[in-house]
Amino acid sequence: MKAVWLLLALALAQTLGKELCEEHLRTKVLVGKVRPDGSLQVPDDGAGALFYPKDTFWKEKHSWWACPCRLGKCVRQCKRSVARAKGVEMARHPVAIDIWNGDQRKQVLMSEHFHIVDEGACVSGGYFLEEDIELDEFRILSNGSIYFSHPNITNDAERMISVENACIIPEHGKVGAFICMPPEPQDLKFKIYPIFFVISAVFLLLTLIAFFLTPDHHTIHVRSVVCQSGSLLMAYIGLTINYTIGDTSHINTCIITAYVTYYFLLANFFWLNVMCIDIYITFSGLVDRANERAFLKFSVYAWCAPLIIFTITVVLDRTTNHESLSPGIGKSTCWFSNVWSQLLYFSGPVLILLLVNSYLFAVTAIRVWRVKRDLGRMMHSEDSKVHGRKAKQQEQDKDRLKLFIKLFLLMGCTWFMEIISWAIGGPSAIWYIPDAINCLRGVLIFWFCVWSNRTIRVQLRERFGSSKKKKTASFAPTTSSVFSVASSSKTL
Repeated sequence: MKAVWLLLALALAQTLGKELCEEHLRTKVLVGKVRPDGSLQVPDDGAGALFYPKDTFWKEKHSWWACPCRLGKCVRQCKRSVARAKGVEMARHPVAIDIWNGDQRKQVLMSEHFHIVDEGACVSGGYFLEEDIELDEFRILSNGSIYFSHPNITNDAERMISVENACIIPEHGKVGAFICMPPEPQDLKFKIYPIFFVISAVFLLLTLIAFFLTPDHHTIHVRSVVCQSGSLLMAYIGLTINYTIGDTSHINTCIITAYVTYYFLLANFFWLNVMCIDIYITFSGLVDRANERAFLKFSVYAWCAPLIIFTITVVLDRTTNHESLSPGIGKSTCWFSNVWSQLLYFSGPVLILLLVNSYLFAVTAIRVWRVKRDLGRMMHSEDSKVHGRKAKQQEQDKDRLKLFIKLFLLMGCTWFMEIISWAIGGPSAIWYIPDAINCLRGVLIFWFCVWSNRTIRVQLRERFGSSKKKKTASFAPTTSSVFSVASSSKTL
């Protein structure tokens, strides 16, 4: 576990710089040199050199990134692909443009008057301002904003477009503008799912408390359920944070919580695999299921195997930009950047685990059927006490198997539904019900493991009932104690 937190700390150190400015107000610096005073020196087109003070730039992988708008007045220069879409060639700097201060027009060199955010883009698309046939004119103001006149818009505030909502295209002899469309309304799932995650987290916490309070919480089976529920609890906490903040509104938080969620989701499925292996071994009679060394081996496997996958993913995420190999966590959403990276680093390993679990489950089910058949024969033999004890032990094992079947169906079937929704796609509203079941796994786990488990209910009732009786007894004086106190008071 320490290795997990160490990797998360390293990832945090690399992503801290991303909070210096918003994604659409940062620019990539191709050539930069850090000066002794800690500033970054960057060659500037037509203006010698540009200096970025501390806390206005950072290094990510092998590239420098800077925040030009933190130095003063700035404009966003559109991506070259936007200019090509318009059918024009973007002019090279230095470029002379007209700017307006009130009704006064002034011609300036763009790179001298403004700090330039290069390769500006729009998340939700946009349109070329000058292609509006009803547009009278538009002006670039001295602060970098765009002001336009339109017969259907009379409110001056609506005629003003801020720097972050537009980018300009310097052409030969004129300047074009590309206006960003407002972002689409936030999906309903970002409002509903966090509530479900919190509910699940609460019930998972209750599950952990219930198992810790039972006398047999040291068995491999119970420990496995505790670790599996604890992993899912941590994953739900991460999912709650990410769904609350949105896709990339808080990039640093987005990436770190995505890493935490990713690791503990993997660990959750590996602990489910451990439970399956434990059930398989139990009905095979290969090892003592109460063996402490056996649980230690299971723990090393269930925590370290996902750690290896997690480490490979984080290293590739921080060191490569390859379209197929890079996980791209946090680039477009607080998860993997595309379906193929998700398949490679998450859905693929989980699918393999579920297939292995399915095989072990099928083999175990056949063995259970055979054991049940043999027990029916042995119960008619002479040594009924021995066979009775065996029957009781087999009944307990069958209860464990039933619990595993429920958890396997809950985690396996719902996850298969996620894979199907990922593969088929379609409107997100279609998958609201299956996704809601996935979000409420914690409630169902509590129901299967605690509420519907008569043994645990009885143990909890006895525990709290006995403690209540002890508490009552300690405050209720007996007759002899009353008389002893009275006699001592008379002596005094």
